[in-house]
Amino acid sequence: MSTKYRTCKINRGNTLASMAKGKQVGYSKKIKIKEMAKFFGIILSVNMLVMASCKSQIDIEKLQYGESVVEVLKNVDKKEKDREVQNGVLSYRTEELNHFKYGEVVFSDFVAPDGYASDYSYADFYVDSYESNQYLGITLEIAKEEEGTQLVNYLKKQNGDPEVLYLEEDMDKNFGRVYVWQDDKNDQVILLEQRSNETKDSGKYIRTRCVIAQKDLRVENSTDLNVFTLLEQFKMPYSTK
Repeated sequence: MSTKYRTCKINRGNTLASMAKGKQVGYSKKIKIKEMAKFFGIILSVNMLVMASCKSQIDIEKLQYGESVVEVLKNVDKKEKDREVQNGVLSYRTEELNHFKYGEVVFSDFVAPDGYASDYSYADFYVDSYESNQYLGITLEIAKEEEGTQLVNYLKKQNGDPEVLYLEEDMDKNFGRVYVWQDDKNDQVILLEQRSNETKDSGKYIRTRCVIAQKDLRVENSTDLNVFTLLEQFKMPYSTK
């Protein structure tokens, strides 16, 4: 066999091998592209679900005083009639905070890890009575620390610096942040308190309590002008008089 013929045969074999290898590489790339497309498709689907969930949440900031709380809570499965624990206002309580947000702040159902029976998030929606169920305000009890921080930052962003009734940042002392915003534009008050709560394993977390209500709302739904408003009651422990 001539050297020329052997060379041609070898070259042809190398060419076929290279083509086969090229096909394998091309096939492998196609598989990787399909896997990446599938991965990004899943990510996109999850993001769309999250966005849809956020859009479907009720924005507490946009609730109008006097509107029907029954209508507001129609898609909330677990709710019960109660009186707000500190001011006695008639309320509907729910722990399903995943249905709600406040402006940019998205809430979630949450129970503090290793917490006590009361260490969970919930909301009390105030009503004038259980007959007409007109919205008068809300108490947000937020056990998830980052959500509480986000709420404070958003309120400062929207309403400016608050009136500070108490401030102690040392967690080893009597930690607390107590703020008041008087929102004349919307005829409402925003009363916010952050305190350190201890868990069963001696851990600590910052709990946020925020009341947003009509300015003239009084304790226990009273119409007696001699009874404290929620603002007056809130300020009493910090009065210097």
